[in-house]
Amino acid sequence: MRSCTGLGCIHGAAAAFRESFAYQGMVGGQFVAHPGGELPYRVTVDRTHPVTEPVADFEVTTQHYYLHGDPTNRVLARTRFDGDFGPLSSNGPVTMPVAWVRSYGVGRVFCSTLGHRPEVLDEPSAATLTTRGLRWAARAP
Repeated sequence: MRSCTGLGCIHGAAAAFRESFAYQGMVGGQFVAHPGGELPYRVTVDRTHPVTEPVADFEVTTQHYYLHGDPTNRVLARTRFDGDFGPLSSNGPVTMPVAWVRSYGVGRVFCSTLGHRPEVLDEPSAATLTTRGLRWAARAP
């Protein structure tokens, strides 16, 4: 992976291989919990990256992902946790990444927490974000 290829991660990929620090380092994050289960929430998009230039902010109903993330990730989309989620909300509302990109050696990595159910990608902005992110990681035209 470090030498030339790309990796696209959707939803559960951030929760995979929980004991592998090497995998977490490559992906750039680790799933911690789904506070509140499936909820409607707003995704705010940073449109200053080639992946997200055409992607509008959007609403989804799916699982929130509470993550530990690498501070070197370039966060493309985020959401805000405002509810009472027990110990994960003890310090008040937080902003969490929904999608990010990063380099891994000369490889590219795209990760998105969206996709618990296929219907999430029926939302046009979610579908565009996912498609463009995967193509970016693969260096596809």
